[in-house]
Amino acid sequence: MSIDRDAIYKRIRRVRNYRNPYESIAQNMENKMKKTTWSITDIEKDIDRLTDMAGPMTAFVLPGGSPGAAFAHVARTVCRRAERQVVLLSHGEIIDPHVVEYLNRLGDWLFAVARAENVAAGVTDIEWRPR
Repeated sequence: MSIDRDAIYKRIRRVRNYRNPYESIAQNMENKMKKTTWSITDIEKDIDRLTDMAGPMTAFVLPGGSPGAAFAHVARTVCRRAERQVVLLSHGEIIDPHVVEYLNRLGDWLFAVARAENVAAGVTDIEWRPR
């Protein structure tokens, strides 16, 4: 099974080129994100496509596998950290809820990318099994 890496790289470049998220938090985040990234609905559609490629999960998936999957897992952890920091910031500042929603969906997308990368590389997901 193959993964459309060009489409993945294009999406990553669009997110990476989103220059100053802190400026956008202070401004209208939703409008700015529509111009610079793909929409949350589009992210969810891509998550569904990638999940269909990887198949259903039968256990908790640990980070790792192929090199591409490992990098996607690292990016996912950074994204989740950013999400937690924005939630923490929202306790004292007014934050547009789309910021947290976007970071949450982006983290889920990176997880789906990691699983699809493993499928494309012929590597089985590393599943956690209780002892």
